[in-house]
Amino acid sequence: APGAARIGVSAGALRGAQTVEEMLPIILDRTLEVIRADTGALFLLEKPSDHFVVRVARGRMQAMLGFSFPRTGSATARCLEIGQPLQDIQLPSGPGMAAALTGEERAIQIPLQVGGTAVGVMHLCFPGPHEFADDEIRLLTAIAEMAASAIHRAGLFEQLEHRLHELDTLFEMGRAVTATLRIEDVLVMVVPSACVALHAEGCWIYLWDERAERLVLRAVEGFPSELVGTSQYRLGEGLTGWVFLEGRVANVPGLAADPRWKWEPEYEIALPSGVAKNALVVPLVIGSKTLGVMGAVNKIGAPVFTESDQSLLTALAGQVAIAIENARLYEDVRDLSIAAIRSLATAI
Repeated sequence: APGAARIGVSAGALRGAQTVEEMLPIILDRTLEVIRADTGALFLLEKPSDHFVVRVARGRMQAMLGFSFPRTGSATARCLEIGQPLQDIQLPSGPGMAAALTGEERAIQIPLQVGGTAVGVMHLCFPGPHEFADDEIRLLTAIAEMAASAIHRAGLFEQLEHRLHELDTLFEMGRAVTATLRIEDVLVMVVPSACVALHAEGCWIYLWDERAERLVLRAVEGFPSELVGTSQYRLGEGLTGWVFLEGRVANVPGLAADPRWKWEPEYEIALPSGVAKNALVVPLVIGSKTLGVMGAVNKIGAPVFTESDQSLLTALAGQVAIAIENARLYEDVRDLSIAAIRSLATAI
C-alpha cells in the first residue's frame, strides 16, 4: 500500500510535465525520494547513434551529465536485453566517472521500456552495503514501467510537433527559394534558416567548381564569413569531400573519433561551443548530378542530430539543389540572350 501511494504521487507529478525534459528530473527525484537514496541517473537511448546518454543525474553522478557511450558491448545494454533489473552493474569509464563512483556503493539498474520499445535505463546507487528486497525491486520496476510509458508518450508528441515544424519549414523554404533566380540569394537565405530549423550552431554550403575542380564554400553561418570563397576541399577530402564523392549522408555523433573530419580550430573557435563536436552533412543532388554539399554542426540541446534532423536537412538540400539548378539554367539562358543581342548589334 505505501508503495502504491508513492507511485500515485509520482504519477501525479508527471501529469504536470509537458515535455520529456520536464519529466526526467521528476522521475529521478521521486524515485530517489521513494527509496531514500541520493545518487542516480537516467540513461536514455538516442537514435540514430544507438548511444546511451546521461540525460539527468543526481548526487555523486552529477558529473556524468551529458556523458554518452555506445549501446553495443555495454553492460547496461544487457539490462534492456533481459528486461529485468540488474544489480552491481559496471559502468563504462568516462568524464566524472571516477568521482561519481567510489566502488563502495551498491548499484541497481532498471530497464525503461514500453511494449517492445527500449527507452533507456534507470541507474540508482546506495552508499555502503545495501540489500535490495523483493518488494523494493517490484516497486522500482513499477515506477520504471510508469516512467517509460510517460517518456514514450511525450516523445511521440514531441516527434509529431517536430514533424509539423519540419513541414512548415519546408513549405516556407520552398516558397522562398523559388521566388529568386540568383544563386547567391538562394544560398544566403537558406543557410541561416537551416541553422534555426535544425537547432545547430553552424551551417554551410559548398558547391563544386568544375574549373577549379574544388568544392568551394559559398555560404556559411556560425563560422567566420571571410571563409566564403576561400575555404575549399578537393574531391574526397575531409568529411565534406567524402559526402560529395560518395553521394551519401554522413551523420557523425563524435567528430573527435572520425578520421574524415578536417580539424580547423582557428575557425571552430567562432562556434558557441568553441569546437565542432557532431555533424550532419548531406549531398546536394538533382537527378544523377551532385552539385555540392550542405552541412550542420553541433546540435543545440542534444548530443547528436536525430533521424528527423537528417530527413529535414535532406529535404532542404533537395529544394536547394533544384533552386540552384534553376538559377544556373536561367543564368545560362540570360548569357546566351545577351551574347545573341551583342552579335546582332555588331552585325547591324
